[in-house]
Amino acid sequence: MTQDNLPTVIAQNEIELAPGLIVTVMVLDNGQRVLPAADVRRACEWLGVTLPDDGERADAGV
Repeated sequence: MTQDNLPTVIAQNEIELAPGLIVTVMVLDNGQRVLPAADVRRACEWLGVTLPDDGERADAGV
């Protein structure tokens, strides 16, 4: 995929998943919706889910 073919953000908004837990959702021109990694990490921490550190694979040690 070349730089010219990369999807671009066409819309962006915030969603409040719970009181005090707001995440940003971006819509790409190919229809996908994406969330910033920091927002996903914060939402998972709020749920009590521990994610691997950046650069670590989730299946490491399995």
